[in-house]
Amino acid sequence: MLSRFSTSSLWACALTTSLLVGQQTVDRPEVLRRSRYPELVTAIPEQRFDRPLTARSAGLSFVPNRGQFDPRVHFQTTGGSGEAWLHDRGFTMRHARHDLHGSRGVVTRYRFEGAALAEGIPADALPGRHHYLLGSDATAWRQNVPIFATVRYPAVWPGVDVVFREDHGSLRYDLECSDPSDLARVVIRVEGAEALRLAADGSLVVEGEFTDWWHSRPEAWSVDANGARSAVDVAFRILDGARFGFECTSQTTAGRLVVDPTIRQSTYAGGSGDENTHEVRRLANGDLLMTGRTASADFPTSVGGFQRTSGGGAWDAVVTRFDLNRSGAAQLQFATFVGGSGEDMFIDCEEAPDGRLWMCGMSDSADFPTTSGVYGRFRFGMRDAVLVALDATGASLLHGSYFGGTVAAGPAGEANTWASDLIVGADSTTILLGGHTECSDLPMLGGFQSVFAGGQEGWLARFDTVQTNQSELVWSTFLGGSGDEGYWGDGARPFDLNDLSLLVDAQGVLTVATQTNSPDFPVTPGSYQTALPGSTAMGSSSGVVVSIDPALPPAQQLLWGTYLGGPGPISGEVFYSLVAAPDGTFWLAGISYDPSFQTTPGAFEPVAPNHVGDGSHDGLLINLSGDGSSVLYASYLGGSESATGLDIDLEAGGTIVGGGFTFGYVPTTVLCQFPNRLSSPAPDAFTVRIRPEARGRADLVYCSYLGGTGGEALFGVDAHGGDNGAVAFCGVAASVDFPVSNTAFQTVKAGGPRDGWIAELDLLPQSISRVAAANACAAEQFLSIAGGPSKSAGAFGLLVHGVDSQTMVVFAVGTRASSPLPLLNIELAVTPVFDVVVTADTAGLAQLTVPVAPSTPSGFTLALQAISIGQNGCAPLRSAGALEFTIRP
Repeated sequence: MLSRFSTSSLWACALTTSLLVGQQTVDRPEVLRRSRYPELVTAIPEQRFDRPLTARSAGLSFVPNRGQFDPRVHFQTTGGSGEAWLHDRGFTMRHARHDLHGSRGVVTRYRFEGAALAEGIPADALPGRHHYLLGSDATAWRQNVPIFATVRYPAVWPGVDVVFREDHGSLRYDLECSDPSDLARVVIRVEGAEALRLAADGSLVVEGEFTDWWHSRPEAWSVDANGARSAVDVAFRILDGARFGFECTSQTTAGRLVVDPTIRQSTYAGGSGDENTHEVRRLANGDLLMTGRTASADFPTSVGGFQRTSGGGAWDAVVTRFDLNRSGAAQLQFATFVGGSGEDMFIDCEEAPDGRLWMCGMSDSADFPTTSGVYGRFRFGMRDAVLVALDATGASLLHGSYFGGTVAAGPAGEANTWASDLIVGADSTTILLGGHTECSDLPMLGGFQSVFAGGQEGWLARFDTVQTNQSELVWSTFLGGSGDEGYWGDGARPFDLNDLSLLVDAQGVLTVATQTNSPDFPVTPGSYQTALPGSTAMGSSSGVVVSIDPALPPAQQLLWGTYLGGPGPISGEVFYSLVAAPDGTFWLAGISYDPSFQTTPGAFEPVAPNHVGDGSHDGLLINLSGDGSSVLYASYLGGSESATGLDIDLEAGGTIVGGGFTFGYVPTTVLCQFPNRLSSPAPDAFTVRIRPEARGRADLVYCSYLGGTGGEALFGVDAHGGDNGAVAFCGVAASVDFPVSNTAFQTVKAGGPRDGWIAELDLLPQSISRVAAANACAAEQFLSIAGGPSKSAGAFGLLVHGVDSQTMVVFAVGTRASSPLPLLNIELAVTPVFDVVVTADTAGLAQLTVPVAPSTPSGFTLALQAISIGQNGCAPLRSAGALEFTIRP
């Protein structure tokens, strides 16, 4: 069981540390003993609620003692993970440990020494009431007891308030100090533990009878009179075997606080029904656009949105725009339904240069909202592709159109057409769509394949939305053979419909990746694979990639095409992502059912880790040459049981980031945010950063699970334009303890099977934090790290992304400066040693290997900064920001 509480403070001093219960467990072999401190662990009275729990009250909350608890208890927590009681000496926690020996109660008390605790002051009342009807004596009953989100204890120590609140379904306490010197008064005694110790990364380890609790290294900030925050270094201070406190280890600095070294911002986005998110896109101003579908009639739409209420049916398409740099409700820029009385969904989205927001997907609603003068005002088949444009505020529908056929010829016997991917032209009005269809009469115009070949077919179409009615369609083609292309399934999972990806280059040439089991798919001589691999008799399928130039005569439009699959008897590859690399090659990510897919020498995972002939699959990562003739890099990406690599993107400099979900295990990296499975047997989301350079396991820069105890999936990624290297992800969460930010728009799961979520992540190890941002001239430049800075590893790698080719980069290595020094339009954030100069490669990446001497003391802290010289006349120097980390054993 994973549980958390944290501390933080404000001087304004703000101090943050997380306690992970059971993350690193130590089984104690001795016979179970009675808890040493049982007096506050009283029987929990039976409870009932006067109305169903609301979304907010489903998380941890505080119930005041109105006589229903032991008189020493001020508040009891309800909901969340574990149980806790706030009382006149501190607080007590009880957790259950479940193992082969059964369930065990683990009790730990945190006593505030030298403290004066008055009655706590509750705040932020929540909906709902608790009733305690115990025994036959009605005078002992307690009814209509309120519940609260926070409890404040003022002046626990002189100048120090303690505020208890909920954090991801678990207990959190904050220390708020009026002056930094007040922090020295804080002394906490741990009762029910066997020992206290400090880990190499600065974490406090509380050793218990059956498990260890880990408090992550504290993080703190000061707040000036204007509310501006500055980071402060604070460390745990062990006083003896049972007591700890805190100490400041540096002066206040003017950097941005890193609340968490991996998760910058994250929020739920959902209602009381079910949500499926399909894609996230970063917009020109840094906002994040997320599209998908919802079954929640109470999905949190915004005032002024185009469609505030559900259109009905099983699903409505939904569009949300977030600014995660804001807090609370201000994060949501807009949210709106877009749908009719049937089933509607959006699968992809993109921002046009003029600011309009385009979405594509599928609808079976006869009353889907359309606009005049478009290609299709009315539905053609059973399900049609839809193309929609909203204005930047989400208030106005600028374009709404169906696209489909009427004659069902596919395996389902239904007139189904859907759009999986779209690209908006530089003129903001030319739209390229791609998807799949079961309609033999889908309108074809000027394409190289005008005749439906059979089964379920791929299709591509270009629309000029300046034109009107049927004239909007300016080019279209089928793409397939006599078998099936794409995967329909029941459409219940987002990735069922995401298996066609499009790219277009500056000359208008299209590259398309999808899936087929057609032995006559239009591939070309000289390509990597010219025949369908595997056995068609056994139901083999394969990925395919083609390149098309619509500007040429139809017979010449197909430039090249190749299968891309394994030779196994029951094989199958599905590609969910296709991206163009700076060197003109293509990267593809998806899944493979084939344990014999031909990987390349030096691949990260050259052997399928998961195949036993039971239909399981692994993630697959492939680098294909720009002409489709050769595979330059191919690796599995997975672990035991089924693992899926759903989506990838390329960061500035060509480093790959992505993620997906797994029912088993993935190879997490040292000090990643969540190294262990969180929700077995449900799926876990995971994130990766990988630099494929044929170095085997060294190719993996970062890999971590992401989520809570209920199960998650990750479906979308966007690595462009983020603040100092932040990567945007989206997915769905069944967990009530998904790690959302304290400042999130929606801090708790609203209900239903799944809520959507959206997040910005750093993808850095826990011991590393950003201490200075890139200067404005540096665009997408940012610094990341390969491997962990440890003596055992002997070295680690620094990567500067987004540097112009052949530019000189100076690495400044030293200690963190007390305050940033302005120098030629950069902020020098370290007291540096300038002794390493590197030239960026053709992909815009500068790399440096930093040795770590065995004599380096553990706990030694370094700061690193990268400064590039003379790029495009923007400034004499550009800074890629700075990182700070602690050397480990």
